[in-house]
Amino acid sequence: MKFYTVGDNVITEDEIKARIKGSETVYKPLEAYLLANPEACN
Repeated sequence: MKFYTVGDNVITEDEIKARIKGSETVYKPLEAYLLANPEACN
């Protein structure tokens, strides 16, 4: 995964890991819900 920043901003490996972990807290439960309830996509 690549991240591009604006200007001279630098993103560290720890920040990348934290952002990925944060997004997983949203997507994992959503994925589980949609797999259990496929009719929710209609």
